[in-house]
Amino acid sequence: MFEPCGNTIYLKEIYDSFKSIPDAIIHEAAHLLHYSLDDNISKGWVERFPIRREKDWDLPRVMIENGLVTSYAGFDHNIDKSKNVPGVETKRSDYTSFNRSGVEFLIYSKDNLVTENDVEHVFDKVSSIPTSTLSNLVKRVIVNPKLNSLAKVSIENLTLDFFMCTEDVAESTRVFHRALSSNDFPIIGHVHALLYGEFKNIGFAKDKIKLLCDYGFLSTEHANNLLCESFLFDKLRESSKYIIKFF
Repeated sequence: MFEPCGNTIYLKEIYDSFKSIPDAIIHEAAHLLHYSLDDNISKGWVERFPIRREKDWDLPRVMIENGLVTSYAGFDHNIDKSKNVPGVETKRSDYTSFNRSGVEFLIYSKDNLVTENDVEHVFDKVSSIPTSTLSNLVKRVIVNPKLNSLAKVSIENLTLDFFMCTEDVAESTRVFHRALSSNDFPIIGHVHALLYGEFKNIGFAKDKIKLLCDYGFLSTEHANNLLCESFLFDKLRESSKYIIKFF
């Protein structure tokens, strides 16, 4: 079996979704960067951006009352249930191995038929990770249909503060990037509300963006665009054209 290491991302599917795969990779890359910065940011993140909750992380009011980007940002690995990455067998007949630009890809498939297009598809998503600080950390991608979630990383020996806030860090990174790079109207609308609307005084969104920028989760350009109300409002207005209306 592969030993856990701080530069591996596990994916469940190759073509799970054109929407979810790049989001998943960004989320997991953010975990890897947070892992490398645990001693630098975890304690400060928990102190500056506390999440107050009564019981369950997925209660809608937890997200609303704490100004989080998603409900899952409130997940605390110290107290909430989470499953580990399953072991991946290393038998040569079970996977197809490729290497692109220093990134190793190990792809397991149910029928053991993996094409060059499959590899390029995943590599394109890794290549589209939006900052070099994030992308340089990803050295191995393992695609395993037996994974129990869309994506995971395997990391260990971390602080309690890390496990308390890492989903907030990763989800904030993912959602802020999605607001900039897509026409996802609900996401852009929620980010606009966190920064300039009804949640601007409770979510610490602007401070989170600045901290994420300081450590390479977001680039300076990304941060400046998010912190420009007119830019984000134009994105919101443009994305409204892509809403499908049913009559």
